[in-house]
Amino acid sequence: MKSVDALMKQMESSSGPLSKLLGEDSPKTQSALAAVVPTLMAGLAGNAESPEGVRRLNAAVEEADDDPGARLADMLKEGAPPQDSLGLLGGLLGGGGDVVSKLTATLARFLGVKEDSLSKLIAMAVPLVLGYFKKQKKEQALDDAGFGRLLAGQKSELAGAIPDGLGKRLAGTSGLGTLGSMAQGLFGPAGDAGQAAPPRPVTEPAKSPMLSKVVPIVVLVAVAFLLWKLVSGGRDERTPIPVPPTAGSTTEAGQLLVVDTLDALAGVNDAASARAALPQLESISGRIGTLEDGFGELDAEARRRVSAELGASLGELRSRAGGVLAIPGVSEVLAPQLEPILAKLEDLADR
Repeated sequence: MKSVDALMKQMESSSGPLSKLLGEDSPKTQSALAAVVPTLMAGLAGNAESPEGVRRLNAAVEEADDDPGARLADMLKEGAPPQDSLGLLGGLLGGGGDVVSKLTATLARFLGVKEDSLSKLIAMAVPLVLGYFKKQKKEQALDDAGFGRLLAGQKSELAGAIPDGLGKRLAGTSGLGTLGSMAQGLFGPAGDAGQAAPPRPVTEPAKSPMLSKVVPIVVLVAVAFLLWKLVSGGRDERTPIPVPPTAGSTTEAGQLLVVDTLDALAGVNDAASARAALPQLESISGRIGTLEDGFGELDAEARRRVSAELGASLGELRSRAGGVLAIPGVSEVLAPQLEPILAKLEDLADR
């Protein structure tokens, strides 16, 4: 997509200073740029769906600097993004700080980078995207209504530049305002995925390491089940044949628990959302017993391997849990379920 490519080139040319400012290595910064820029452009273009949205976006665009390259250089020189950038984004997407927090958490999980780094990058990208929109509007001599029509016509193309897999992740995350509505329309069950342009290739695929390990196991289990159905003729076997656990299957089960716990915590920002997360945490707590049983059946060497792998995957969960429990009113609701889950996973990782 020409619009995305043009802005990406300007930001990628400063990827070195950006990486230093964000505290991430260059490949992660490149992948983050390839996700953040088209996501913001598509999300803000979603304002074209309503007259009020077009009015809000035009007002923000008029205040932007129409030279994104110079604006980026200024921010890098200052060493910090604009303080009001995230608040402006929340107002444009419709949902304030809550929608920005959810977007940041969703992108951070997808990319495997720190939320603080993503927050800085998003805050820097917002004025650049608005500035690029202003440049488009100015070069094509568009009035406010014409600019709205331009963005409405570009929405599917902008969404097509979002990295493969991220669109559906956004569609499955509630509370993302106009960005969520756009994603659900183009990538969700009710949308027509065929209407979106092919995804823009990303040099460094932004995929979660843990999910990339878990998915193949799920596929293998599904294939094994289908083979069993063919061999058994679909008989309802009342006495299951026990399958001895292996280091690989036990590690995958543990990492899946970590991923599911992170997902359960993703939307927690107050006591009400904490209560909504309890059923998922209760389900996770019940599954840990099965994990412990499988771990106990392994030999000493296999247990050491599982503990090492599980320990390596707990860092993000520790950090997320600490942040969530520090929110006023949340600890009282979640701690009775969350802390035993963390303790048991830590125990398995330390064995």
